[in-house]
Amino acid sequence: MVFNFQLGFNEVAVRAALEFSPQVRAIAMRQFAFALRAPDPELLDGGYREDLYTILREFRVRFPSTGPDYLAFNLLPEDAYQVASRAAPGFIVTIETARDGLASLTPPNEFRDDHTNLVRYFDGTLAAQRAVLEAATAQDFGGLRDGMGRTKGVFCETAEGLSDEIKPVVSVQFGAPPGSPGLAGICGPGP
Repeated sequence: MVFNFQLGFNEVAVRAALEFSPQVRAIAMRQFAFALRAPDPELLDGGYREDLYTILREFRVRFPSTGPDYLAFNLLPEDAYQVASRAAPGFIVTIETARDGLASLTPPNEFRDDHTNLVRYFDGTLAAQRAVLEAATAQDFGGLRDGMGRTKGVFCETAEGLSDEIKPVVSVQFGAPPGSPGLAGICGPGP
């Protein structure tokens, strides 16, 4: 499981995923096929929209949309602590890199509020992943679950606060594949 998470940090794997043809992505990387599709031509403006899309696209390859599931496969707490302790540092670096890239951008006036919302997303996600790492180090199972829940909560809060104008630009991270239940399926109340 740790190696599976770490594949997302491997630069060769990330570059390969971004460069695969749409047909290969659809077959080999089904869960990423939507996120890794080529941007719509109107996003290729050579400015803020294109830069933001590129940052989020690369981030999405390395970081699951609502955060890593350190408890996948019903791990025993001791195993979950090991997985989170070994994988979380890579996720933290991924979040910091994307946040720094976002901070280097100057949004046009119409995207200023959305930009602020995205900065809060990265700051909140970073804090949640640091809390996960601290909980794993302290062998605090409740803290581990809480940190994972905070990551998902920050994602949902951000997604729900985005303007309609920015949604095509950020859909690579905050969108849902056609035919899926969309954000309601991710962020809505459980069954």
